[in-house]
Amino acid sequence: MMDSAHQIVEGTGAAPLAGALKVKDFLAGKRVALVSSGVI
Repeated sequence: MMDSAHQIVEGTGAAPLAGALKVKDFLAGKRVALVSSGVI
């Protein structure tokens, strides 16, 4: 996530990204919005 959005997200805040990556073939070609959270 750091490479594409220049954001660092703590572990549980990255769960939506992990879920989206797991079903990336299903999401291919669709617009996807993810909520990231965490405090540094």
